[in-house]
Amino acid sequence: MIAVWKMEEASNSTRLNAVGATCGADCDLANSGTVGKDTTSFVESTASVDFNSAVDLLSCTDATCGTSGAELDCVGDCTFGCWVRPTSDSVLRIIVKNTATPGYLLSRGSTNDNYSCFIGDGTNQTTNMANGSAPIDEWHHAVCRENDATNTQQGFVDGAVSGSSATQGGVAASTNTFALSNTTLPHVGQLDECFVANKAVTNAQICRICSCGVDGTYCLCDQDAATAYLACATDADCQKFSAHGTCDTTSNTCQGRNHSTDPGCGGCTLPACNASAP
Repeated sequence: MIAVWKMEEASNSTRLNAVGATCGADCDLANSGTVGKDTTSFVESTASVDFNSAVDLLSCTDATCGTSGAELDCVGDCTFGCWVRPTSDSVLRIIVKNTATPGYLLSRGSTNDNYSCFIGDGTNQTTNMANGSAPIDEWHHAVCRENDATNTQQGFVDGAVSGSSATQGGVAASTNTFALSNTTLPHVGQLDECFVANKAVTNAQICRICSCGVDGTYCLCDQDAATAYLACATDADCQKFSAHGTCDTTSNTCQGRNHSTDPGCGGCTLPACNASAP
C-alpha cells in the first residue's frame, strides 16, 4: 500500500495517511473548504469524511506527495478505491482524481448511478464502466485496478469484479494534484477508508479489503494474530477486536462485519478472502 486514509480526524483537518503505508506523512491530505467528520454514517472504525459542497476537497500536491513527488502517481500497475456513500442526485461526481491522461480517476456516473474507472498513459485513456450499484444514501465499496501484464482494467463493487476492459497503455505519471472529490464535479456525501496501491492487487485481496478492512482487523478472530481469520466458534470470537463480524458455524469462518451502518460485501465469499495483505 502506498497510502491508506482511515478518515477518523476532526472536521476541517488534515486526513492522515495510516501508519505503515509507504508514502508516510508525505501523503497526508490537506483540507480545503469545510470537509466534515461524520460519526453517524460510516463503515470503518468510528467515523467517515463528509463532503457537502464544491469547495470541499482533500488533496496532496504532486510536489509534496512523497520525497520524489511520484508515490501517488501509481505508475504501471495500480489499484485504488474507497467506501462511498453518495447523498446527491444522479450527476457525474469525481471520487478519486489524479487526472486521467496521464493518471487515474474513479467517478460515479451521471445517468445510471454506476461507478467508472479511468486510466491514462498520457496519450490514450481507457474508461471502464464498473456497472455496480451506486444509489444515493447507500454504502458501497468501489475499486479500480490496472494490470499492465494482462493489459486489463477492471472495476470492483462490493468486493467482486463488476466490469472489465482492455487498456490503452498503463498508468503514467501525472504532475497534477491528487485529490478526493473535485471542485468542478464534486462528490457529495461520505467516503471511508480510501487507499492507493502501486500493484495489481489480487481479486482475493480486494475482496478481503472490502470485507475485512485494509488491515484485516474487521474479520479477525484473534486481535493478536494477524492471520487468524478462521477457526471461530461463536460470533464473540469474531468480535474480539471491533465488535464486528459473525461466525459461520458451517465453515467456522468469520463472515465480516455486521453493525447497522455497514452493509458488508455480498459480492464475494469470505472463506476465499483469507489472502495475504496487499
